[in-house]
Amino acid sequence: MRPLPEGWHYHPGLELKEITSICENFELTLPLDFLEFFRFSNGGEGFLKNGEYLSVWKLEEIKQLNDDYEIQKWLNDQKVFGFGSNGGRRVLYI
Repeated sequence: MRPLPEGWHYHPGLELKEITSICENFELTLPLDFLEFFRFSNGGEGFLKNGEYLSVWKLEEIKQLNDDYEIQKWLNDQKVFGFGSNGGRRVLYI
């Protein structure tokens, strides 16, 4: 995994079995890079090298936040899910 920028505020990472359990309960399929990230940091936030702010939601909160923000409805696609934001009106999704 690439190093995160200096000043990244992270939450302690999760064990693989915790990640697997959460993904199964929420019916999420995460790319390998995401699995690696959540093992290192269960969400977090900070400024990227380009000055943009990034907030990655905790894995166990992703399903609820997607429901609360109605992401699949607004994007008109049941196959996408949000995983963070820029701290403002922009949601990051895959």
